[in-house]
Amino acid sequence: SVLQAYIGKRIEADSRVIVRCPALFTLFGKSGRHVKEELLSAEPKGPLDDPEVSHPCLPLQKFALQRQQAVVRHIQIMTECVSEAATSLFQERQDGLDFLRVAESFFKRSE
Repeated sequence: SVLQAYIGKRIEADSRVIVRCPALFTLFGKSGRHVKEELLSAEPKGPLDDPEVSHPCLPLQKFALQRQQAVVRHIQIMTECVSEAATSLFQERQDGLDFLRVAESFFKRSE
């Protein structure tokens, strides 16, 4: 996500963020772990992988449902990250409010 990348760049650019914003740093790590474990996990083999073999639908349906739930959870985690970034990452209050406005437009487009 663009918002996640932006927050990551801000954290990389200022090593004091880890000490100054521990909750944000923790949430950012949680988001990264979630992406790695739930959204980048191996997909089951399906009909496009081997069209000559019969593939049961139940494992593919289960995988699709789990992936959909993981996307919803990721959006929840990113919402927490954005909220925390808006309140603790920016020195100026207006910058935090502007960041929230940008984030809101991203979230509205993902509906």
